[in-house]
Amino acid sequence: MTEAAIVIRAAIYCRISRAFETMKGVERQLQDAIAIARAKGWTVADDSVYIDNNTGASEFSNKARAEYLRMLADIEAGKYDAVILWLEDRGHRRVIDAWEFVQLCKTHNVTVYITSQDRNYDFTDPLDEAEFYGNVAKAQRETALVSRRLRRQRQQVAEAGEPHPGGMRHFGFQGYRTRTVPEDQLGLERSRIQEAVARVIAGDTVRGIVLDWNKRGIPTATGGQWTRGSLRRVLTSPALVGLRKHNGSLYPATWEPVVARKDWDEVRAILKDPTRVMTRGRGPAYLLTGLVYCGVCGERMRVKLDSKGMKYYRCENYRPDAKLPRLARLVKFVDGEVTARLLYRLTSPQVEDAAKALHGEGGNVGEQITDILAELARLQAQYDRVGDKAIDELAEDVDEGTRRQVLKAAQRRRERLEHEMDRLREKYTQLTGKRILTRLPPNIAEVWPDLSLDRQRAILAAVIERVVIQPSGPTGFGHEPSDPDSISVLWRDRTKPTSQPEQ
Repeated sequence: MTEAAIVIRAAIYCRISRAFETMKGVERQLQDAIAIARAKGWTVADDSVYIDNNTGASEFSNKARAEYLRMLADIEAGKYDAVILWLEDRGHRRVIDAWEFVQLCKTHNVTVYITSQDRNYDFTDPLDEAEFYGNVAKAQRETALVSRRLRRQRQQVAEAGEPHPGGMRHFGFQGYRTRTVPEDQLGLERSRIQEAVARVIAGDTVRGIVLDWNKRGIPTATGGQWTRGSLRRVLTSPALVGLRKHNGSLYPATWEPVVARKDWDEVRAILKDPTRVMTRGRGPAYLLTGLVYCGVCGERMRVKLDSKGMKYYRCENYRPDAKLPRLARLVKFVDGEVTARLLYRLTSPQVEDAAKALHGEGGNVGEQITDILAELARLQAQYDRVGDKAIDELAEDVDEGTRRQVLKAAQRRRERLEHEMDRLREKYTQLTGKRILTRLPPNIAEVWPDLSLDRQRAILAAVIERVVIQPSGPTGFGHEPSDPDSISVLWRDRTKPTSQPEQ
């Protein structure tokens, strides 16, 4: 076979890291590589072009180079005789990565051509190998210097309270590069933020606000729909209170706060509460979901529909030892009766006086909640360490008596910690109820039908411990028992009036 008949199979690899340069930069690299392949008579198949757009090759990049990895696999499979790069640093900005590439090329006798320098690398030559490593090392050093300079520059920008120089525009704020959002739109977005903060403190859930905003057609800063994650990020951002966050530190910003610091602290305490229940789906669909219990067996009652589409709270206890009768009550009747009692209680003079008194101490409720959560975290850490310490001590050779003493001491310590954590959780529940009551509208009875289901349920949970359904006449589906005495409401002590509404 003559030398002219030898076919050189070549791969082309192109990479650029900056998004705004991606298309043009990659096109230039590809055009140069194709021109070289044609001039040398090398064969480049359609699947032999590997392009990583907007992807860095340095240690600071956290995005995998999928096409580069695919090329390595193809080289290892013996698919190529040559690889065309525009420059050494297009393929590598770390010497350790370059070493892996060079060893693979040496094993499979692959030459590397650099289009910008019009030169070949033959890695069987130690000088070529050393020079390739040297050029990659220069690129690695340059990357480190640029990174250090950018870190220092960004630190100075943060300390001066200026906005972050990159990224998308944040809801309620102008963008850094372009300040084209009309002030009336910014004002509207900030009013939405204030609305959401007030609603979360008053008892609304993030999910409920997201559903409401999307239904009302309120867009995000990018014009899309809200998610629970995007709204949580907005509401917990230090930017809302005029602070600039950088590497975990906060600096006074150049812009005015959107909400009061105490309200922001309270929202953060609510949303970052580790005991907060996060559920999937649409959430509770009925007013008393999770609060209604069977007075016969003590189990929780759930909403069911009969054949006519009527909704009932029904006991679903079908265990063999379940007590009978199995109770059911119309949802409409139970919700209406409990709501009437709740509104009576909330508008009684005693409860109004209690709510006014809570307003006086409401300013530090958020701080108290934050302190409690921090103390709970500290006690939980101690609780875990007690068990670990006991295990470590028992790992040594000890007699049976010592073993029992260590375990008993650890158990006693854990019980004390559990008791203290239970006390703090109860105090947390009380403070949460206080927060809800301080936000009650003065005309609660009038606006109750207009409140969101989330807020209605939050008010109920602040005042009611549970609702118990007792037997009363017919209990099966198809019946509509309407005896108010069959509904017992267990109230939380802090809202107890001097008299009850007549049944």
